[in-house]
Amino acid sequence: MTTHQLADLLESLKKGLGASLKQDACNAFDEAAIVLRQMPDHHLKKLAELLQKAITPANGTGMNGHGKNGQTKKVVTTPINVPGLIEQIRAIRAGTSFEPLNGLDGLNNAQLRTILAEFGQQSTTKTVDNLTKVKQLLKPTEGTLQTPPTTVQPETNVIDEGVRLYTRLRDTKGISIPEVRASFAALRAYPKSVVEEISRRVGYTPSGSLKDVLNRLQVNLEDIKMQQLSTEFIGSGA
Repeated sequence: MTTHQLADLLESLKKGLGASLKQDACNAFDEAAIVLRQMPDHHLKKLAELLQKAITPANGTGMNGHGKNGQTKKVVTTPINVPGLIEQIRAIRAGTSFEPLNGLDGLNNAQLRTILAEFGQQSTTKTVDNLTKVKQLLKPTEGTLQTPPTTVQPETNVIDEGVRLYTRLRDTKGISIPEVRASFAALRAYPKSVVEEISRRVGYTPSGSLKDVLNRLQVNLEDIKMQQLSTEFIGSGA
């Protein structure tokens, strides 16, 4: 089966299900068919390779742990996402996140120094000293709200940070879906009122629970990343 045949199948399936499909599901079928028709009409193996590229870490190891030459390699875990950690630290310091921040002990000295520089802190040559300084950042700054997230009112600077994070993930090409998910996690620490305002500013009308709004934002980001990869695929003439 080819990509265009799969698009035909989706359209036939949508037609067969008819009124039993909700509007969101109908739209999803249509969008998937459009994306498939924009691709060259190649065998689905090509599509599978494209999808694998989207979820394969930059170390070159595929999902099955094999390298480019077919040799078995030890599966490497996803690298620590430093930009994502920085956004989470900002949320903690802004008083909008009360979740514990894990993974700091696994950072190397260069990563620690990058984080300290982001917050205007002087670093040293010793990893242990820099780790201590980074952990000291995990305190709300003076004057921020100390109440649980459910009662925190939207703060302009927090909303602006969330919008910047979303637009950076949306507009930067070459970011894999695992990297998108890791960085997007920082938005899950924000209260509903802040997330709803972020959603409005990036062009989506929020509806439903906090989880619903967050999930829609993340799905939209992942769809955009897939479309970017599809465009690259078409442009390469593969």
